[in-house]
Amino acid sequence: MLIDEYEELFSCTSGDLGRTKLAQHRIETGNHSPIKQNPRRLPIAKTTEVKDLLRDMQERDVIEPSSSSWASPIDNLRRVFEKLKEAKLKLNPSKCNLFRHEVNYLGHIISADGVRTDPQKVSAVKDWRRPKNVHELRSFLGLCTYYRRFVKGFSSIARPLHRLTENKQRFLWTDECKEAFNSLKAALTSSPILVYPDPEKKFILDTDASHESVGAVLSQEINGQEHVIAYWSKCLSKPERNYCVTRKELLAIVKAVENFHSYLYGRKFLLRTDHASWHGF
Repeated sequence: MLIDEYEELFSCTSGDLGRTKLAQHRIETGNHSPIKQNPRRLPIAKTTEVKDLLRDMQERDVIEPSSSSWASPIDNLRRVFEKLKEAKLKLNPSKCNLFRHEVNYLGHIISADGVRTDPQKVSAVKDWRRPKNVHELRSFLGLCTYYRRFVKGFSSIARPLHRLTENKQRFLWTDECKEAFNSLKAALTSSPILVYPDPEKKFILDTDASHESVGAVLSQEINGQEHVIAYWSKCLSKPERNYCVTRKELLAIVKAVENFHSYLYGRKFLLRTDHASWHGF
């Protein structure tokens, strides 16, 4: 087994790892200021173009596929271990996740089935006591917002709580706030597994608008059943709340397409809305 072969790379005690504060890195850029670019998703249509290019290179014998689904990652891992061995570096076993069926990453459980919320994080929401002030409420909303893609209509549900965090707003806990608080807790503790998008299947985008918010659900049909990829929602601004119903529904479509741009770019998809005025298009 590969791990047994490189057993000496893994530390047995904390003393094996060692520590230093001497490492420094400096990159000279001259008179040019550093370039900052936020990470973003690559649209599936562009990913397909790359795959087509790789397929063409394979047909021209420029590259060749691995004969085993395990060969490439194992070979790469072996190379990493060899470099660590050459540098005489040690790994902390408690921080290594190798050959797992699922991993915990940034509060999410990632597996072959999809992505779901971390039960330990969700239990903190479930046991959260009623906020007594704005600071406690913002802490609760911050944790809930991190998982908003798992909650249908998140903005609409959380709207009464967000009102309490506005400037010059008196902190008065009403029945509406209590209902929103409990609804968020219930939604997060029963959140679904979000499946991975399949580039070979058509996307389905459901949009909806209410008086104070707009929202959407992105899904795909797999084995005859629709599965959610992600939820999205947004509270309307004061001017937007004055829109007529038809314009709000159109705003929901535009904002939803913008939000799911990386999935929908360059692709045909099914758009569904319950607004009668759009059914003729």
